[in-house]
Amino acid sequence: MRGLVLYPGAFRLFLASLVLLSHVSGLETGRLGVALFFVLSGYWISDLWDRQGGPGMVPLFLLNRVLRIWPLYMLVMIASALWFHTPLGLSNFTIFGVASNHRVNPLGVEWSLDIEAQFYALLPLLMLLNVRLLLLAIPCAIAWWVDYRFGVRTVFLFAPAFAAGMLIYRYRAKPLLVPPWVSLAAFGMLTGVIYAVPALRGNLFKSQPDLLHVDVFAMLWLTPLLPYVAGSLRLKSSPLDRHVGNLAYPLYLVHFPILHALGLTSPVEKLLASALAFGVALLLYVLVDVPIEKGRYASLDALIRARARQRRAVAT
Repeated sequence: MRGLVLYPGAFRLFLASLVLLSHVSGLETGRLGVALFFVLSGYWISDLWDRQGGPGMVPLFLLNRVLRIWPLYMLVMIASALWFHTPLGLSNFTIFGVASNHRVNPLGVEWSLDIEAQFYALLPLLMLLNVRLLLLAIPCAIAWWVDYRFGVRTVFLFAPAFAAGMLIYRYRAKPLLVPPWVSLAAFGMLTGVIYAVPALRGNLFKSQPDLLHVDVFAMLWLTPLLPYVAGSLRLKSSPLDRHVGNLAYPLYLVHFPILHALGLTSPVEKLLASALAFGVALLLYVLVDVPIEKGRYASLDALIRARARQRRAVAT
């Protein structure tokens, strides 16, 4: 049954494809893909903090995250804004606050990058204060009220997804209680039940009214998949799989502007536009993202590793 489990990189690209699928069809798969991205982020950023974090490392940790997210985002965002003549505000450049910006944004996916960036900023505080993850339930409830009352979206809206990834990391060495194939089967059964219940079916399709808020539904819907995610994260990525996973970010950034610019309607046209999005993402990855990443690893990551070695030497 191991063949059913995608390697981490392939899984990330699959999630980006779910978001693309949502934008070319009536299926509400995009929020599921994003919520699962947040689960993965909870895992990988916890791992990064474990290897490179600590009280004296917070500035470098945060700068590391900035250099990973902002350069490619800025390039695609500015190019898209110029193409669509979209007026930009401060939040478009900082990312912080763009999820609460109710204007039209050129990429269509900026809101999730805002939530992700907020998580990067919050994680050092959580780790340094040794905050219990269950305590996040309180700010999570408050965050949903603030969103409903004032339209301000914060990372705490998605605290369950990030916390799930952090827990998967915390218990990564323990045996899986549920095999990945059972997890996948349970997710399929839950999806079938949701489809069979008319009151719930609307959450699977954009054309039908939702019973639950789309983000709440996504986090509940993905719950059976958590053992599958844990099984995927236990697989060791090959260099090719890492490239496949890294392709997910440029695809996530460029697919909606391309689909919007082409304005295609027929299934065949949408399929061709999706293929074009993959092609543009690949070119962007090879020509822009890979050189940026090489520079980041050669400079900042080397400095972080040196500081971490010094810290360990002092501790011993």
